[in-house]
Amino acid sequence: MPALVPALVPHGFVFAPDIEGTVITLLEQHLLRLLQRAPALADRLVQTRWLAWPAADPQGQALHDAVARLREAFAQAAPWRDLALDAALLHLAVMLGRLLPDPAMTGDPAPAGNSRALAHVRRLRELVESGFRQQPSLATMARTMGITPTQLNRVCHQVLGHSALGVLHGRLVLEAQRDLAYTTQSIKQIGLGLGFADAGYFTRFFQRLTGHTPTAWRALVLR
Repeated sequence: MPALVPALVPHGFVFAPDIEGTVITLLEQHLLRLLQRAPALADRLVQTRWLAWPAADPQGQALHDAVARLREAFAQAAPWRDLALDAALLHLAVMLGRLLPDPAMTGDPAPAGNSRALAHVRRLRELVESGFRQQPSLATMARTMGITPTQLNRVCHQVLGHSALGVLHGRLVLEAQRDLAYTTQSIKQIGLGLGFADAGYFTRFFQRLTGHTPTAWRALVLR
């Protein structure tokens, strides 16, 4: 069963031993650049979705073939590999977009409102990406976007299923995990670099969101 998980949405995978499939991870910004000429398709693909299309179904088979085409392009080392990957990715995006229900046909009473909500979430992600180390407040981000904190939280719950601060906190945790895994910085240095004035507060924040202290998480990764 294919699934789409947007950027910064906390998630994990648990597979049964007999499951076979492909997990494709890409930068949301890269996908949006590829889909600049198709904003409606981009809006469909940046929401959490499940697709119940069996492989035996013609449309399910088309999706399976698109994934295989992307895997083949990824495995090759031929000239212009990046172009081949983008072409295969666009093909897969179109296949997914065609399988996803048209908002106009689902009985959604306010498709325009949904589009505005998606636009607000994309703008929030841009703000978080550019300034997460300064840990801007909810009020500051909402004011920059020209909406109220209540409106910002509402659209985040609508599109992402969690609060606006959840976007910021998810980005902070992601960066902390990268620093813990790929650098030799101390816990205090990592916390200071992410805007935490106190190493103890950073440790409690990280443990609350991940279930592990930074030290324990680093040990698990290294192991």
